[in-house]
Amino acid sequence: MKSVRGKNRLLRFSDFALGLVLTFQSIAICLLIFETRIPFPDFVVTPSLEAARKKGVEISFESLKFSLKGMVFGKGVILRSENLKVPVLAKLDRLVVFVNPWSILKGKFVPNGIDIEGGNALFIEEGGKESIFSELNGKVFLTDNNVQGKLDGQFGEAQINLSADADLAKLLPKGKGSGKIPFFKSSAFPEKYAALVEKLSFAKNSLRNCPRAFVSAELKKIGRGHRVSVDAQAN
Repeated sequence: MKSVRGKNRLLRFSDFALGLVLTFQSIAICLLIFETRIPFPDFVVTPSLEAARKKGVEISFESLKFSLKGMVFGKGVILRSENLKVPVLAKLDRLVVFVNPWSILKGKFVPNGIDIEGGNALFIEEGGKESIFSELNGKVFLTDNNVQGKLDGQFGEAQINLSADADLAKLLPKGKGSGKIPFFKSSAFPEKYAALVEKLSFAKNSLRNCPRAFVSAELKKIGRGHRVSVDAQAN
């Protein structure tokens, strides 16, 4: 009798376990089919934001969700320096990051693509609404150390078209020594930012009466380095 009861219990447990697995599979399939967006897990968000802070960049957002298709959806994303003397670096209306969905569930966040919509970059004054670049839209794809992408937007009255096919390891080599201060944490960063914005503001203002102006730039790998090609018109 005991052996029979034991077998019955084992069968009931097996049926329960199988039912549980099938339930989770059904839920996962529904989430995939209907592209259901669920809140981005804190155990992934917190380490990612902390990693950015160590570089001197603060990231905030109105909402952050992801789908099991491997897309992270961000709305109202703001990037700024931790130094309050520096205006906002960028504001993005919508940001989609493409990742391996299972890596997220493991607590890892490794993007392989980024889609930007409605971006503004390099704000002129703290608390101000005017930025150097506006209406930014583009896509960036990341594979190992390689980055490919296109970005369109406005620079004053001029339309800008930027494209890149670069090797990040060669383009941005890691500094030697463990004591190197991250660029955004440097004490000279506020001064460098102000100088850059001043020069770009002058160029932007000079294009106010040039509705057909455009700037096109391409960064491309060649041999052991990179080549930058620029085409511009202002009339």
